[in-house]
Amino acid sequence: MTRILTATDDKVTRVTRAVTRQARMFTTPTRVKFKRGTSGDQTVFELVTADRPGLLSRVGQIFIDQGINIRSAKIMTIGERAEDVFDISDLSGRALTEAALNSLADSLRDKLDRNNK
Repeated sequence: MTRILTATDDKVTRVTRAVTRQARMFTTPTRVKFKRGTSGDQTVFELVTADRPGLLSRVGQIFIDQGINIRSAKIMTIGERAEDVFDISDLSGRALTEAALNSLADSLRDKLDRNNK
């Protein structure tokens, strides 16, 4: 994962697998939830969305675009739904501001829901 996340765009392998017929039957809208981490210097981010090939790659690219550092991640797939929890911070190691949270949520919903159709 580190190799992919640190690669330049022309070095990243694109996911070309199609979403299965069964998975296309389900439409799980992207939901995001944020809360302050127990240490106060991180943000806990919960993502629920439709599972699909390349999902984590898309989420990772959004994190890179938004300048977000992943401290830890718990990835879980339940049927057609991905339920992931990330401990994140800005690149300085601080919890995300309200503006950064709003920008991240909008970007995730836009890119994940648009690509889920």
